[in-house]
Amino acid sequence: MFNLKNVLLGVGLLSLSGLTIAKVLCAQSVPDSATAAQLIAIAKATLNAQNEVRVTGDINTAVTKSPLALSFQPAIHDHLERSRRGQAGLAASKQGFTGFKTDLTVKKIQVNGNTATLDATELSQFGLGQEEDLRSHKQYKYSLEHRFNFVLQNGQWVLSSDQELNAPDTYKPPKGTPQVPPNAIKLQIDPPN
Repeated sequence: MFNLKNVLLGVGLLSLSGLTIAKVLCAQSVPDSATAAQLIAIAKATLNAQNEVRVTGDINTAVTKSPLALSFQPAIHDHLERSRRGQAGLAASKQGFTGFKTDLTVKKIQVNGNTATLDATELSQFGLGQEEDLRSHKQYKYSLEHRFNFVLQNGQWVLSSDQELNAPDTYKPPKGTPQVPPNAIKLQIDPPN
């Protein structure tokens, strides 16, 4: 019999709700497509909620926009608060994000009974502008590695944690500098096209 730890499913660039799945590597059990789709949808909704808060500063609205909020909100409360503080810091300096686009590249999905892990890379881009010119074409972007951990509760997958693997743990902005996402040292600002 095949050792399922060595099973590698090659999935060509499959687009699912704006997500690019590069490959899915499974350990003890191969997730069916419905399970994989549910885990990916929760991960994407998690990132969209965080980025919506970075743009609007409104946690309640960001969470209520997602039908999957109950699947992720308790696990990312601290992430949402950090995003809200970052938005407030930008607003205090009369700056802000005007919108965002988030892409998620899934690298690995592993399901072990009632737990699952999804490793992925987030690439998020934000429009950056000042209050006087919210149509600025400057882009603020970053890439961040995530490990999403899930548990199966009452037949539904629920996010138990979102670990940001390459985010600097000790990053602290200089005094008087508005707080931005924790991976600020990886952010780039692109000139207008």
